[in-house]
Amino acid sequence: MVNISLISTLVKKEFIEVIRDKSLGASLFSILLFMGIFLFTTRERPSYLMNTFIPYISLIIGLIVGFSLSNSIVREKREGVIETILCSPMKLKELWLGKTLSISIMSAVIAVLSTCIILMLNNYEPDLTMIFYILFTVPFFILACIGLLSLIYFYLGMRQIQIANYILFISIFLILFTILKINITTEITWRTINIITSFSVTTFIITFYIIDYADIEKIILTLE
Repeated sequence: MVNISLISTLVKKEFIEVIRDKSLGASLFSILLFMGIFLFTTRERPSYLMNTFIPYISLIIGLIVGFSLSNSIVREKREGVIETILCSPMKLKELWLGKTLSISIMSAVIAVLSTCIILMLNNYEPDLTMIFYILFTVPFFILACIGLLSLIYFYLGMRQIQIANYILFISIFLILFTILKINITTEITWRTINIITSFSVTTFIITFYIIDYADIEKIILTLE
């Protein structure tokens, strides 16, 4: 069992640190640059933009921001903060949950706002399915991904984290490039929402229970 009061306090603390993190400014700049290039390159094909990219753009933005903010875990590992916390009465699951929630909330807010701005600039009126997808499905997906990423960061050494970063970063843009290249057309349906939401909830639950069996000694060894 986790201490809900402690988790709430930790989330607030981590959320404040996320807001103060320089990575947030870099993430916002990257998102603005990405949105600018995206809107410029698709200005002559607005219908293609709406039909093809909106289902993915909010997910991509959320992952980019979450990926950037998750580096705070790497920094705290390098500075010995994680080791100090793990030697305290606080459980690893509580630490993981606090960091996952704070990073996910900020990432989801930026992803949702960015997507809404894109929709407004293109005078697109989303239907109920799209609204539900943006407000509920996307945040759940981001939460699941950040939770898994945070667990991986806890376990990996510094060099391994760098490799994982490159793999994740390249994978995101390979997926985006593939979508552009094959010129697919798709739309959000309730079936799509059910699949993504089910995947997200299942991934988060599995990660939530895996953390109970994490080897704290092994995690501390990766700090060296």
